[in-house]
Amino acid sequence: MGHVCPDHYCPECEEEVVNEPPTDDLTPYAAHGLTAPTWAHLDGTPLCPVVGPNSYQPAQPKRRRRRR
Repeated sequence: MGHVCPDHYCPECEEEVVNEPPTDDLTPYAAHGLTAPTWAHLDGTPLCPVVGPNSYQPAQPKRRRRRR
């Protein structure tokens, strides 16, 4: 697994993420009309599911706000 992106997190569970495709995922994204995710949780699973325009899909990471 790649390095942690400390400035990004999963918006559903707030866990840290890596900017790499999931390694623990058997979902046939193309069969559902989706592109494969490019972000994953640290354990290799896709980001948490959210409701998309046609079905559930992995969330997109959010950028953490910088503290001043």
